[in-house]
Amino acid sequence: MPRKVRVGVIGTGGISRYHMTGWLRSKRGKLVAAADFQPASLEGFCTEFGLPADHAYADPLKMLRREQLDCVSICTWAQTHPHFAAAAAKAGVKGVLCEKPLGYSIAEAAKLMRAVDKHGTKVLVMHQRRYSTRYTKAARLIAKGAIGRPITLVSRNGGGLANTHSHTIDMMRYMLGNPKTEWVLATIERTTNRWERCYPCEDRALGAIGFEGGVRGLIESDTPLEKGHGGLWIYGTEGAINLFGGPLLMNKNTAGTWRPIQLKEVSPPVAYVKDLLRWIDGGPEPRISLQQAWHTHEILMGFYESARTRRLVAFPLRNRRRILQQMIDDGALPLRRKRPYDIRKPDALKAGYR
Repeated sequence: MPRKVRVGVIGTGGISRYHMTGWLRSKRGKLVAAADFQPASLEGFCTEFGLPADHAYADPLKMLRREQLDCVSICTWAQTHPHFAAAAAKAGVKGVLCEKPLGYSIAEAAKLMRAVDKHGTKVLVMHQRRYSTRYTKAARLIAKGAIGRPITLVSRNGGGLANTHSHTIDMMRYMLGNPKTEWVLATIERTTNRWERCYPCEDRALGAIGFEGGVRGLIESDTPLEKGHGGLWIYGTEGAINLFGGPLLMNKNTAGTWRPIQLKEVSPPVAYVKDLLRWIDGGPEPRISLQQAWHTHEILMGFYESARTRRLVAFPLRNRRRILQQMIDDGALPLRRKRPYDIRKPDALKAGYR
């Protein structure tokens, strides 16, 4: 039986439990260390998973230096993802599970890519919906021609571009077979001082993605929606798939009516942990590799650059800055409501975590 790998966790908030589900249920991971700058969160995590206090760290870099880890889960906020993942690579960690997105700029993501290339670390970025049965089944149906040739994908949801729609962009790419992206065109609104986990967030956004072959992806972020009208739809020349609720399929075999798509659920955390370990052992590159996440991240940053320049943006993206912050600093997004508020962590701004 393969030996268990030594696992460390950076960031012990709610999402770390999702990672731990994969490590524990895969029966390959042994939790040996955890780090978080918030003592109460770290203590609660250690108590829950039986981790001794002498393997709990306030400084993640100290943990990486001391613990000789095989794998690390990075469960912190987006501002720190590239920094901690790169530090893990430099420390000799073999495999990293990193939450998305890859920071808030191309420069941050590129720094991580360089560290990974230099040290040979295998990094998976948690676009875990690629392991969700509803999306994998939809991708297979599309590949088999169940809706003919895909024409347009449409998504409506809230929660901000970087948080929610990094998933959406990645899902569109995955269901189309990871096509090349030729251009994006977007607009954003930010008239309130809105934040998302201590980073500025737009109020609303609209984005269009031009994939190779003429397929379009259309995204509405935080636009006014009636309850139950959000979701993701894929339209083709001979049918459509509705991934909100359901999921549902409509084509000539369903007599033009929506029919449920039958699913057999699996556990994404267990699947991606096993894929990471197989990759480390010489197996194939998993579907949520850093290389795939780079393309998704570039589209996301392209939305902001298109909004900033008010132009269609082609790739590769040249602006390496934190573009939303650049727009704010340049006075391009004047506020009507100046009092800051955080849509995910209301107390974080008061505590000065940013």
